[in-house]
Amino acid sequence: MLRGSGIIFTALLSVPLLGKQLLRHHYLGLAVSLFGVGLVGTADVIDEGVDSSMDTRATLIGMGLVFAGQVVEAAMLVSEEYLLKSIDLPPAQLLGLEGLWGVALLLLVVFPAMNLAPGPDNGHLDDVANELHLLSSSPVLVWMTTAQVAIAALGSAGSLAVTVHLSGMHRKILDAMRSGLIWAFGLGVHYLLDDSSPYGEELSRGSAAQFVGLAALVLGLLTYGGLWEAPAPGASPPGEDKEGRMEAALSEISTAPSMSSFDSPSDSLLGPASEPEERF
Repeated sequence: MLRGSGIIFTALLSVPLLGKQLLRHHYLGLAVSLFGVGLVGTADVIDEGVDSSMDTRATLIGMGLVFAGQVVEAAMLVSEEYLLKSIDLPPAQLLGLEGLWGVALLLLVVFPAMNLAPGPDNGHLDDVANELHLLSSSPVLVWMTTAQVAIAALGSAGSLAVTVHLSGMHRKILDAMRSGLIWAFGLGVHYLLDDSSPYGEELSRGSAAQFVGLAALVLGLLTYGGLWEAPAPGASPPGEDKEGRMEAALSEISTAPSMSSFDSPSDSLLGPASEPEERF
C-alpha cells in the first residue's frame, strides 16, 4: 500500500512540469495521504518485529525502493499527460512507443545484465536461454504468457484513457485504491474461504495501523479529488465550491482529446485517411 505515496509525487511534479495550481483542498488531501502512507509504513515495520535488526533493515530498504519507484512512476504519469494533452500525441501511438522502448531495454540491457550476473539459475541471476526452452516446451505456459501480455496491453490502454479524459492524478488515485482491494481480497480468502491458501492474508499486529492508514489514504484521495470537502470556518456553502469544481471537471472532460485513436491505431500511426472523392 506504500504505492499510494505516488499521488504525492505526481501532484508535486505536475506543478512545475504541467503548470497546474494546487488549491487548499489539494494540499489538505496530500497531507492526509502522507499521514496514511506513514501509518502503512509503520505497520510494515511492526509486522517485521524489533528483535531482528536484519529483517527491519531489509524492510526499510524495501520501503525506500518502493518510494524511489513511485517517483519514477510519477514522472512517467506526468510525462504521459504532457504528451497526450500538450503535444496532442495519439494514445495508440504513445502506447506503441512505450512498448517498443520496453522491449528494447529488456533485450539490450536487462536480459544481458541478468545473464552475466552470478546467481542460482544455472550460474546466472536469470538464465534467459533456459526460460525460453521451458516456454517453448510447455503449451500451457505459452498460453498463460500470451494472456498476460494481452491483459497488460488492455490495462495500459485503459490507463491512458483515464489520463486522456481526466488526468494522471486520477489514474494514480485509482491505482492506490487497487492496493486496498487486494488487501481486502487476501483477508477474505483467509477468513472466508481457506485459511491455508497461499493467496490469503491474516490479520497481524500492524493490521490496525494498516487499516487506519488505508482509510486515511482513501480520505486524502477523495479530498484531493474534491469529492469530500473538509469544513472550514467562514467558508462559503459547500455546494457552491463543489458545483464549481464539478463544472470545471466536466469542462476538462469535454475538451479532452477523442479516444477514437484506440478504435483505429492505423489512424494514429499513419494519419487519418483522406476523404473519398465525390462522384458525379
